[in-house]
Amino acid sequence: MADDSKPSGPNLGGNAFVWVAVVAAVLAYVSGRTTLENLRPRAGQMPTTSTNAKQDIAARLWQDPFETVLKADGASDGGIGAGGENGSTRPVCHAPTARDDDVHCRSPLTGNPPAQAIGIIVPAGPYSEDAEFRRRTRYAVLAALDVLGYSPKDAQHIGVFIPPGQTPLLQAKGPSSTVDGPRFVPYEVLNSETAGRPDVALFWLDEDALGEQPLNQLATLFRAINTNTEPTKEYRVKIIGPQGSDTLLKMLRNAAAADALPLDLYDYSATADPAALCRAAAKECDCTPGPGTEGEDCVASQFKHAHIGFRRAIATDDVLARVINSELKRRGI
Repeated sequence: MADDSKPSGPNLGGNAFVWVAVVAAVLAYVSGRTTLENLRPRAGQMPTTSTNAKQDIAARLWQDPFETVLKADGASDGGIGAGGENGSTRPVCHAPTARDDDVHCRSPLTGNPPAQAIGIIVPAGPYSEDAEFRRRTRYAVLAALDVLGYSPKDAQHIGVFIPPGQTPLLQAKGPSSTVDGPRFVPYEVLNSETAGRPDVALFWLDEDALGEQPLNQLATLFRAINTNTEPTKEYRVKIIGPQGSDTLLKMLRNAAAADALPLDLYDYSATADPAALCRAAAKECDCTPGPGTEGEDCVASQFKHAHIGFRRAIATDDVLARVINSELKRRGI
């Protein structure tokens, strides 16, 4: 009969390969074979390298510049600025015109002509969202410069500049700034792929370190950094920032009494209403566009009077509110 022709053993059918895999796994476990071994070093065991260049802190292009400096400062080799016997700390960094044994106290802009200095203002807080913001901002800036034909001088290291009057770092546990300004400034140099075009030096600036007079702090800092060339009309320091509207308000208040420094601000994040900023700064601002001021808000006009360039890369809150209001009306809401 037809039923007599069927096999009497178990019918594995299409699941035979599954059973084979299960049996192989069980045999591997019983025979005592070890599982895959993770050979990556733990976070605290990552190897560190040093170079003879000024950019001597190990940091990949996607890492947070502030975190890498503080981690390097707490390294087992004594930290940034450690010197002498028994890892004793060095004295405060000397004035820009004086010699200093610590390479991190020296200006990184030594070429002639020097590299174009670009400061990027970011929050230097210890929170995860601040670190993520710094990583994303760094990636965006480096990607944009790559499109323009600039490549990192050292893609695996960054440098750090210790401003005059600050003690070289050693086992730092506190914030990156003091009441006297930034304790340290991470930087990285990018080489131009076009002959005759100056290189670019990026300086990562702690927004909190700029204090109540951010323009004066920037002037003091970049005069210390750029010891060979006083900024002129032809050579202007570029600042990508501020990050917050509070700092922009402080800059507006500081503009009239600011230490003269040829400076260009590129606002990428502060969105407060220009008229509201002028009122808060107690400035007599005319926010009505006039001849020659089309497309220029009243905050930009105030900076212009102080010979400071100001350009926005983001719409302000009042512009966004008008656009939303117009769209709601168009939809009959």
